[in-house]
Amino acid sequence: MDLDPDEIDIRLRTPMEVGSRMIALSAVSHLISRRAADTLESMDDEDDGDEHGSESDEDTAGERFDWLTWLTQERLLDALTSSERKLLDSRTAIELPPDLDDEGAAGESLGALAWAVGRSDLTVLDRGFPYLDLLDSVPSPWDEAVQFLSGLTLRPEHEIANARESAEILFWRAQVEVERRTSKGRDRFDIEAAIRDVAAEAALAGVATLGEDGDLAVGSESIARMSDTVILGMVAAARARLRAMNWLCGLGDWDDPVLTDI
Repeated sequence: MDLDPDEIDIRLRTPMEVGSRMIALSAVSHLISRRAADTLESMDDEDDGDEHGSESDEDTAGERFDWLTWLTQERLLDALTSSERKLLDSRTAIELPPDLDDEGAAGESLGALAWAVGRSDLTVLDRGFPYLDLLDSVPSPWDEAVQFLSGLTLRPEHEIANARESAEILFWRAQVEVERRTSKGRDRFDIEAAIRDVAAEAALAGVATLGEDGDLAVGSESIARMSDTVILGMVAAARARLRAMNWLCGLGDWDDPVLTDI
């Protein structure tokens, strides 16, 4: 495995592009959260025999209308993908497109980009991002977006390149952990040997942190010691982080992501 970031042709997006994508992700996060809240409220209403669905739908439509109107006013509609634009269309019910079906994906991507522009100290190798703090740091209706966008600067290219490598390794490691836990005998032995080799090489290259057991650590916990539920969540989080970092480095468009693999 080659961990030399110089082997990848990195063409960083501009701070303005990154900031616009962060705002788009914030809008998605807000609306997906609203959808989840509406779903829970509808379930509670059904249990109680109440009928407040129409009121909830009106609140959701109003919030989407606000976002769409504000993004139009701030000239940020072009920052939205077709799936995101559909999500914000207040004339239709909220139906999540396939690339937005993970409630945490937008927040994980937002966290990775927030680090890249110095708005967060948490990296792609941390356990999780404080979503509410991230959302509060990004403009929303009816803030002035220009002040936020004009104040952004990217971290040095070599730091971003290393972070992209970290995201790639985390995605690989999370995926292979699922395979490791279902393998036996020689197959499992070979997988564990590959994990040790990749973790050691990544740590030597400065793009990963080793736990006490020699495995890749996320936060203070090695991946091999995480529960099955946490691992599945980590796969989704790592995919979203890698998508963001590859997009930032010019590897694919947001709606046509390149998820590089080791």
